[in-house]
Amino acid sequence: MTTRYRPNKGLGVQKGEKTEREKFISVEEGGVLLDTIEHSDAKHRVRDHAAIFMGFFFALRCGEACLLTREDFRDLERGLVRIPTLKAMKRIPHHCGQCGCRRRVGQSKIGRMHKCGRCGHRARVEYNGRVDTIIPRKSPSVVEKHVLAYVREYLDSLPEDQEYLFQGSPGKPLSRSSMHNIFNYWVTEAGLPPIYSFHALRHGRCVQLWDVSKDPKLIQDVARHKGILADVYAHMSERRRAEYLDQLEGDSKLLGAHRERA
Repeated sequence: MTTRYRPNKGLGVQKGEKTEREKFISVEEGGVLLDTIEHSDAKHRVRDHAAIFMGFFFALRCGEACLLTREDFRDLERGLVRIPTLKAMKRIPHHCGQCGCRRRVGQSKIGRMHKCGRCGHRARVEYNGRVDTIIPRKSPSVVEKHVLAYVREYLDSLPEDQEYLFQGSPGKPLSRSSMHNIFNYWVTEAGLPPIYSFHALRHGRCVQLWDVSKDPKLIQDVARHKGILADVYAHMSERRRAEYLDQLEGDSKLLGAHRERA
């Protein structure tokens, strides 16, 4: 059966301001999402399952997931993966001739029209400086064995001449909009809140690691940030909330018992 991926716009869903809880997908919700894909008869279920699986365990941004190639996993036997880090790409200064607003835009905007976020004026991005077009890649220090085994199995299922792990048209990676639409479709099919975005997988992985380790350095390494930004990803998970409530309930009972003895 051919699956028609519907963007959130078509479903009448508006992704506006999110609550703290809506910024990440929990491990349990991720399991429901992957089970829904696995037990479907969609044509591209294997590809979609792998994209969401790796999006979570490698804490990927949507654009980074689209750019994964076979070359990134050449040292898989040694437990090393090379994850593209688009956030580390150089940003280009751009000056709006209408309102004077100064912004920094991605280098992919060079030579293209850019709309000013303040006044709406459109102007071509010009840049005469030197730009490094090589995408930096980094290998996270912690990757579970079952994740490596999953990636190895997925790579074996692909045609030998396929470069990108998640391919759209032959020889080209999926676009970010296609990846978003795929994710939105399966979120809806799984009955999860449609407010979730692909980026919620990245935050969900960091929440999982924070619950297990409480190590900001680990979060920085897996999220591939230059600085320690644990506070950005240290959302309150239901598991941690339940643990805190149990501890507080125990303390409250002790205080109640003390009052009764008094």
